Order: sequence, then structure tokens, then C-alpha cells
Amino acid sequence: MALLDLTIDGSTVEGFIATTLNYDVKLPIGTTEVPTVEAVSDNENEVIEITPPESLPGTTIITVTLDETTTTYKINFTVTTLLDEVKNYLDITWTDTATDLKLSGIIDRGQNFLNKKTNSMLDFEIEGRPKELLFEYCRFARNGILNEFETAYLPMLVDLIADGGGSYGLL
Repeated sequence: MALLDLTIDGSTVEGFIATTLNYDVKLPIGTTEVPTVEAVSDNENEVIEITPPESLPGTTIITVTLDETTTTYKINFTVTTLLDEVKNYLDITWTDTATDLKLSGIIDRGQNFLNKKTNSMLDFEIEGRPKELLFEYCRFARNGILNEFETAYLPMLVDLIADGGGSYGLL
């Protein structure tokens, strides 16, 4: 008993091998809908049952049954967070609570700073100038040179302020 293919929204699961039963899939930031999972068996007599999670993060369970034998595959879905993206941008490849808390604080302060500068609520989850500036704010803060941020990015900040965040992704 083995699957020939296991897909998420029509694309084969990355690294799919029929004998691997568990997969971890990180979805893009802002994803709210559970992806569609489909499975193809190598035996037409096998019964495939797919049970998606009610929400994200969550696990889709795929059971393949033939007679009295059942094989269970699991796809564990998580959603990328702004913290994940900032860590990637800063080349932070490890996970520890202290680093995550520190970066979360920097992210919050950066969002507050940029929102206050533009007198608006910017959308930091979509690609654009606000997200770019937030990442740079985090980089400067992490390197202990935050006092240089405003000077280094003054033209971008002025542009963002002039638009009130407008063309750069207001919430």
C-alpha cells in the first residue's frame, strides 16, 4: 500500500516519497484557507480518506485502507509569520525563545514607528515599501545602529509620509 502522488492545491508535496508518512508545510504569511489535499493510490481497491483541519495551523490526515490494513499520512500546515520573515531576512537560522521575544519587540516598535511617521496603519504583510522599511528597521536595531536608520532611509520615509502610506499598502 502506497500513494503514487500526494498534492497540495494541485502540486505534488515537496519531497514526496510514498514511504514518508509525515510532511511539514509552511504556508505564506496571511494564508487563512486550508489548502486542498488530494492523493492518488497505486491500487484501485484502496480507499483514501482525506480529513483536513478546521483551521490553520493544522494537520490534514490522509488514510489509505485496503482490507484490514491502514496507512496514515499527515501534512502539518503552519503559516509563515512576520517574525519568520524577519528572521529569514536577518539570516537567523536558529530558534530560541529569547531571540524570538527580542525580535518580536523590535518588529512591534518598528511597526509603531513607521505607522506614527506616516500617521496611518500600514500593511506589513504584503510585499512593498512598508515591509521593506520594517525589515531594514529591524536590521538597524539588531545591529545597534537604530539611531542611523532615519538618516539612511530618509528619502523612502519622506516618500511614504507624503503618500500617507497610500500607494504602499494601507490597511
